[in-house]
Amino acid sequence: MTEVASVGQRARELALRLIVLVGLASSALLLAGYLAGGTALCSEGGGCDEVRRWAGRFAVGIPAAGLAFYAGIALLLLVGGRARRWLLPASLVGALVAVGLFGLQAFVIGAFCRTCLFADGAGLALLALALAQRSLPAPPWSAAGPVLFGASALLCAVGPLVAGAGANAPGAAEIALTQAPEILALERPDVATIVEYLDYECPYCCRLAHVLDEILAPYAARVRIVRKNVPMQFHANAEHLSRLACCAEEVGRGEAIAAALMAVRTGGENACDQRDLSPAASVRLWTEHGLDLATLTECVTAPRTSDRIAADQAHARAVGVHGLPTYFIGRERFEGLEDASVLRASVARAVARLR
Repeated sequence: MTEVASVGQRARELALRLIVLVGLASSALLLAGYLAGGTALCSEGGGCDEVRRWAGRFAVGIPAAGLAFYAGIALLLLVGGRARRWLLPASLVGALVAVGLFGLQAFVIGAFCRTCLFADGAGLALLALALAQRSLPAPPWSAAGPVLFGASALLCAVGPLVAGAGANAPGAAEIALTQAPEILALERPDVATIVEYLDYECPYCCRLAHVLDEILAPYAARVRIVRKNVPMQFHANAEHLSRLACCAEEVGRGEAIAAALMAVRTGGENACDQRDLSPAASVRLWTEHGLDLATLTECVTAPRTSDRIAADQAHARAVGVHGLPTYFIGRERFEGLEDASVLRASVARAVARLR
């Protein structure tokens, strides 16, 4: 019986250490993504964009606090001895915070961030294991145990942050020439093509639109934008806005309506979050541009419009779009927001390649 108990105790201790590594890695990944300004946070069918938008200016602080929490737990495990007595109360605090964050996502925000679920779930698992080990002495480390665990913890905590910093250095986020035939088929010999997969309610897509407006102004007709509609399920107005944009293209006003949908009517850091994108507002926008309301009413419910959006979504899947905005400038692929200098250089290269 003693040997069986010892094996179980060691297994729980190993699980405890692994859970800490999961918490460190997921918190660091989330922090790296938030510091990158939205890269891969606005994913189709996911809730990372909604969670970050709700958190606003405090968004970065949440994963940073999680990273500090799991780093502290890792330190407690490494030090051991009397420091170990703080494991249970610290785990209890972490679990309570995790439950609160779960509740916020479920009942207030109405969307779940997948990376957050790993970080918060690790907090609950940590409490369960700390409770199971509370009256037992910590099993002794093997000779290389502290070094291996410490190195693993450091890699999980620092690795994603270093990788994120490198990926967002000027020019480093540019991806090599794509061989996707779906993108090559949209090229024209006399004009550089930007293919953008977007959701008109996505605030990051809005911010990208304003950056591109500034960059493309000197190029006039030498650059064109092809928009592919990928409305996200958790954006209440996204489907209607995509239909509106498709109908605008049908009557030759696609650029004007797309620009109006991305227009920022109020200033401030979160201006792209404050647009009125309700169906009523979009109908007013349509009529303000001198377009016939009966044409819109027929078009938005027409099967051809549904087919167009389905084709755009299939196009996005074919080129491996996993987050919004994703866009190709010429043959260079980008995901999420990028520094204007990086995008400006990419546009210049795309124009230089024209025959």
